[in-house]
Amino acid sequence: MSQKHFGVPAAVGKPRHGAPGQVIDPAVLRESWTLDVLAWAQYGVMAKKIDVHGSHAALPPVILPDDGKGRTVALDLLAALHALRSRPRAFSQMAGRYAPLVIGAQDRQRPLVLELWQLDGELEDLEKWQKLAEQLATYLRAEVRVRTHVEARQLLREAQARGLPEELQARNPIAWALAEVGK
Repeated sequence: MSQKHFGVPAAVGKPRHGAPGQVIDPAVLRESWTLDVLAWAQYGVMAKKIDVHGSHAALPPVILPDDGKGRTVALDLLAALHALRSRPRAFSQMAGRYAPLVIGAQDRQRPLVLELWQLDGELEDLEKWQKLAEQLATYLRAEVRVRTHVEARQLLREAQARGLPEELQARNPIAWALAEVGK
């Protein structure tokens, strides 16, 4: 049975915790961990916690309440929106995914930045996604950016060259692997 979350539409909301013994898809784990490293690589700030359910999570997997410049930043996967695209009222469900972030940013009087990452290179028609990002930005009154797998690779290489903090490596196998390969 699905757990209800205040402020998240039922069609978008997913259970926050799986049933005991439930195994999370390793590809989904890698996506969440990769977003964690990308957040640190761009902003030099670690999220307090990441949601390893990736695109299946009720909210974006990585949220930085403060990026060091007074903004709230969320890193999400384009795949999460792609899954909602074919549903009736798709745009409102997509916007509903970010409603708690919008409210939280407004309450803290911080601008909201939403980064939608294409990590796998499989999503077609990036121009369509750019257009959706513009619509979401207007609707959410936030800065919304579509980021590609090419940008992700570049940021990961730069992070590896700089060296990753031990805290990040301790909780993130992707960060650990990047650090080990870089030695």
